[in-house]
Amino acid sequence: MILWKANFDGTRDEMETVDRKLKDLSKDIGYSIDGPYFPQDASLLYILHGSIEQMNKSGREFLPWLEEENINLTPLEYEIATTPEEFWGS
Repeated sequence: MILWKANFDGTRDEMETVDRKLKDLSKDIGYSIDGPYFPQDASLLYILHGSIEQMNKSGREFLPWLEEENINLTPLEYEIATTPEEFWGS
């Protein structure tokens, strides 16, 4: 699981467009995504259920798309989280 945070300074319509794009990318690349959530330390949080490679692949499509659409979203950070089973083994 990957926790992805970004700052967003746009309209509600742009947020809906961003959300739709992220969810379309997740389907195309083969992972699931939850969000958006609104954490205290960033504008947006999405939870990706996939690999870092899948996140990187979607980022290579998503970031140029943001620029083309002139949407003011800045990725901040990501964290890789594991379940107890993934960490300790089953």
